Amino acid sequence: MGMDRTTLTAEQYAPLIAKLMEQRDYLDKLLKRMRANRFPADDPLYAAVSKAWEAASGACVAACACRNPVHGPPASNIMERRPWGG
Repeated sequence: MGMDRTTLTAEQYAPLIAKLMEQRDYLDKLLKRMRANRFPADDPLYAAVSKAWEAASGACVAACACRNPVHGPPASNIMERRPWGG
């Protein structure tokens, strides 16, 4: 049996998500610098960086979405708590 999203532990998801977010943020800064330097939208390098940012962003979303269903329901947060006990 191979490895997939269901075999990852919370301890494995945390650094994975952190690294994905780091890479996404780097690509975001790069895109902003390219825009500031007026790279044309049809430039092959600009297009490649833009696609890489989209992929990194999608990977962040997927990793965060997969983290909770695999390891049970998400922890209760302040918006879900009912002080009246209901």
